[in-house]
Amino acid sequence: MKKTGSIVYYFALLTALSLFLTGCPKKHVPDTGDNMLVGRWQLDDIRISGISLSINDCIRRSSMEFDSDHRARASFFTVYESTHQCTLHLRHEGEWTYENGTFYIIVRVKNGETLDPPERKQVYILDDRHIYTHGDIDGYDALLYFHKVE
Repeated sequence: MKKTGSIVYYFALLTALSLFLTGCPKKHVPDTGDNMLVGRWQLDDIRISGISLSINDCIRRSSMEFDSDHRARASFFTVYESTHQCTLHLRHEGEWTYENGTFYIIVRVKNGETLDPPERKQVYILDDRHIYTHGDIDGYDALLYFHKVE
């Protein structure tokens, strides 16, 4: 009888252990390397000289997309005072590269016009869900912060 009790004990222990292990959420493992940038990134914040600008829901629709074929697209929205409507203000197209551990966007087309030479901007990785890059806002060098949505 003692043998049966120990078998039941070990069976109960193994069952509890397996339930514990399968019931625990899996820890998010961050992507590394050049696949980290692939996806859609939505604007979170704009900072000029360290000060966050007040941005509305329309401006927050702005996003950047990076695909696995190294194509890059960015769409920036704004509300014009004259119409008070959310409007696509600026569209960039080009590609992205990963060189020596650093990401770059090469903007080749801006609002339908080909840039010669293209613009090259570095993308800074904060973590696997947040990035930022530099942008020009009314002549000021701004930091544009994005979070990953896809």
